[in-house]
Amino acid sequence: MGTSDNIVRLHQRVSCDECSLNRFCLAAGLDAQDTERLSATMRHSRPLPRGHRLFRSGEPLEHLYVIKAGAVKIYSSTADGLEQILRFHLPGDLMGLDAMGEERHMSTAVALETTMVCMLPWHAIDTAMRQIPGLQHQLLRFVGNEIATENERVVLLGQRSARERLAAFLLYLSAQFKRRGLSATEFNLPMSRQEIANYLALAIETVSRLFTSFQGEGLVTIERRFVRLESLEAMRQTAYSDSVSAVS
Repeated sequence: MGTSDNIVRLHQRVSCDECSLNRFCLAAGLDAQDTERLSATMRHSRPLPRGHRLFRSGEPLEHLYVIKAGAVKIYSSTADGLEQILRFHLPGDLMGLDAMGEERHMSTAVALETTMVCMLPWHAIDTAMRQIPGLQHQLLRFVGNEIATENERVVLLGQRSARERLAAFLLYLSAQFKRRGLSATEFNLPMSRQEIANYLALAIETVSRLFTSFQGEGLVTIERRFVRLESLEAMRQTAYSDSVSAVS
C-alpha cells in the first residue's frame, strides 16, 4: 500500500479505539469507555501538505497535536533569523507540550511530508482530564519522554563526534520505526540531509560525506531518502565507539 493510500485510509478512520497507533498516543492504557470519551474530544485534520505550518512560535496554545501519519519538524529561530531544528516527530508523538506553561508556543511546527494529526483542544483539557482519569497520567508520560529525549540530544551534541552523531541518529530512527511495528532496518527518511545536519549541528557537507563513508564501509545502503541499515550491531559500535555510554 502506497503512502497516499495509507493517508486516505487513516483519514477515514477517526475512532481512537480503531486507530493502530492507540497504544502509543494519549489513548495508551485507557479502557474502552475512556478511549471513546477521548475520541469524542479529539478533532481530526485532513491530510496536511509538506510545508504546512501547524503552529508558530509566539502563537497562543489552541491544541495539543498527536501525529497520526507523516512527520513534523519542530524548530526555533535564532536572533539572526536562522532555523534551529529541535525535534523530529513521527506518528504517535504528541506536540505542543512546550506551550503548556505560558499557554503560548515556544517553537514552530512544520510538516515534512503529507501529514495528519489528531487535535485535543486546549480549552477542553481540564474537562477532559476530569472525565478521563487516565489522561493526566498520559500527559505526564509524554512530558517525561520529552525531557528524556532532550537530555539525550544534549549528550549527543555535546560529547560525540560527527560520525557518532549521525550513527546514533540513524539508530534512533530505527528504534522509533520498530516501536511502531515497522522495519527497524529499512525506512525512508522524512527529513532532508540539510535538516539532519541542522538537527545534529553539523555542516551539510559533513553529513553527505558521512553517508558516503557509511555506505562505502557497508554499514548502510542509501538510495535518495531510502536507507537500509546493513548491521544494527555495527551501527551501534559506530555510534558508541567512545567512552560515552549508550542511553537505553
